[in-house]
Amino acid sequence: MAASQTSMLKRGLAYAKKGWAVFPLHSQVNGVCTCRNQECRNPAKHPRVEGGLKAATTDPDTITGWWTTWPNANIGVATGAVSGIVVVDTDLKNDGPSNWSDLQDIHGPIETLTVLTGSGGNHWVFLNPLDRTLKNTAGKLGPGIDTRGEGGYIVAPPSLHISGDRYEWDHKAAIAPVPDWVLDLWTGSTNGVPTSERDQWAEPIGDEIPEGERNHTLMSLAGSMRRRGMSEEAILAALMVENRTRCKPPLPEDEVQAIAASVAQYPAGVPAIPRQQDPLTDIAPPRKQQWPSPVDRAAYHGLTGELVDAIAPHTEADPVSILLTHLVYFGNAAGRGYHAKADAARHGTNLNVVIVGETSNSRKGSSREQIHRVYQEVDPDWADACIKGGMSSGEGLIWNVRDPIEKTEAIKENNKFTGGYQTHIIDQGLVDKRLLAYEPEYAQVLRVMSRETNTLSTQVRQAWDTGMLRTMTKNTPAQATGAHISILGHITKDELLRELNEIEAANGFANRFLWACANRAQYLPEGGGEAATGHLIKPLQAALEHAKTDRLIARDPQAKIAWNDIYRALSSGKPGLFGAITARAEAQVLRLSVLYAAMDRASEIQLPHLEAAMAVWEYCEASAAYIFGDATGDPVADRILEGLRIGPLNRTEISYLFKRNVNATRITQALALLAQAGLARQHMEQSDGRPIEVWAAINRG
Repeated sequence: MAASQTSMLKRGLAYAKKGWAVFPLHSQVNGVCTCRNQECRNPAKHPRVEGGLKAATTDPDTITGWWTTWPNANIGVATGAVSGIVVVDTDLKNDGPSNWSDLQDIHGPIETLTVLTGSGGNHWVFLNPLDRTLKNTAGKLGPGIDTRGEGGYIVAPPSLHISGDRYEWDHKAAIAPVPDWVLDLWTGSTNGVPTSERDQWAEPIGDEIPEGERNHTLMSLAGSMRRRGMSEEAILAALMVENRTRCKPPLPEDEVQAIAASVAQYPAGVPAIPRQQDPLTDIAPPRKQQWPSPVDRAAYHGLTGELVDAIAPHTEADPVSILLTHLVYFGNAAGRGYHAKADAARHGTNLNVVIVGETSNSRKGSSREQIHRVYQEVDPDWADACIKGGMSSGEGLIWNVRDPIEKTEAIKENNKFTGGYQTHIIDQGLVDKRLLAYEPEYAQVLRVMSRETNTLSTQVRQAWDTGMLRTMTKNTPAQATGAHISILGHITKDELLRELNEIEAANGFANRFLWACANRAQYLPEGGGEAATGHLIKPLQAALEHAKTDRLIARDPQAKIAWNDIYRALSSGKPGLFGAITARAEAQVLRLSVLYAAMDRASEIQLPHLEAAMAVWEYCEASAAYIFGDATGDPVADRILEGLRIGPLNRTEISYLFKRNVNATRITQALALLAQAGLARQHMEQSDGRPIEVWAAINRG
């Protein structure tokens, strides 16, 4: 493909959209590298941007800036986890393509996306394995065969080679997983010695095959072997081992022979499902969700909007992180005054919010610094005494809002028990039960919470629900009543997905939080200066004083009508992990509307308060969709869905996603979950033998 047909910038943006991290490389002019070094050792292939490979990104603004500066720069694509791909590179110099072809003759043909390099070799592109890290190697798979994994990169089409030829797409198939035999050679587990066809299947793998599933399972296995290029004799030998060791009871030998003969009618190496796709439109790693649209302006109602508008021009922080930090601060400082009730449950102004950045440079901390400075003027006593961090246990959380601790002792005279008892206070406790737990390293909180005996999760849930905190531990006498606890945390998306375990996601801990995406909003090299917020101090103080009065509020007539319209949608459950994370939608919206009413010193929740609350919730819900995506919370189902996002798979191919270490019943359960969630569907493909069960992902985008 000529560069005139598609600009380098357009192609770089297209790769980034697919999730491939790109960066600019030097190109060539009249056979000379643009670095102008006549002795350049890697002409038209080495990084052009400071930081090189480490600068690789999918950010469209950064990419646009690079190729606006260097319109003809070649395109480098980082390999490994950052882009979700690894590459086998066959070089003509040492007869790499021929040696690679010989390996496929032994092990079976490979169907995946390939690139014709400017030197006449090929890049074979595979999915980065989730269960291991593949490194760059030279010649490990054979002479002239290199690999690019973690910490590596490739030159991508339509980059210009020093020879004057362009890199081009050679075979536009879907990106396939790395074949097992390639993994073995790559990681050195077979010492580079190919095994025979018979030895590949000499040892039984997997669980028992029960009666009723024997024919189907052996037929699927035979089809997979045939597609790997195995002969009828080798297939039969392998099936005999599987039948003898796994089938309970074994099938008659003539039935096994019939299965092998039936499959042998098909040409060896023909893939079951042809996948001819265009690399710029159809090839995609597991689907990424869309970054949420900016929060609706309704969320900036009243004092909130005035405060955010005053601060935003003077900080690199995302306005939405300023907004939510302010809501957490005001809601905690207000205490247990303003509240509403739903099904007899009390909902006040305390919120739990976690700001989630794509990276650690999302300026999450800047938003907190700006708001904290304001509240040091609005309520200095609260700001000094009630904002703490370092949550590590449920007992520690209780201690910071504890009631007075009493101790009852026997009355003695001359060391003899008189029969009476007396009670005295051994700890005065805390009068002010407001606590804002600020956790800039929220990943650490999630880590300590996962320890077996840690009670923090339970106490956080009790704090959100009732403000009544206690443990059943004999040696922990502290308890708290009427606590008003809020949590403000910062974390990156990767940390969150890594540290939030399935239990906390599903047990109600996570849905007591608002999860909000935030990014750096602007670049201020000289700093933004101090925002002019002095005119808002007195209005905020007045709103806080009013909000501290004990007041049960309800919706006015207009808000009631609007609430009736949205309540059913808020209450309807959603599938998977996303559904578990957003399961308290109506309660979160109620709390937010109470908070906005408190800031307005209103006696009822009015329509603007409800609209503001809905705007905040919709942004947080969209953030949860981006963060948690189509995850189901079931690790087997989620791994299958990743595979189906690449292309349809039959049951045998699904089994190979797990190296055949997950039994058929467990896979059936996971597939049923995906079907129920509307994430995948099944269809049957006709063959000369039994119909083949094939699964495909449903694109709900």
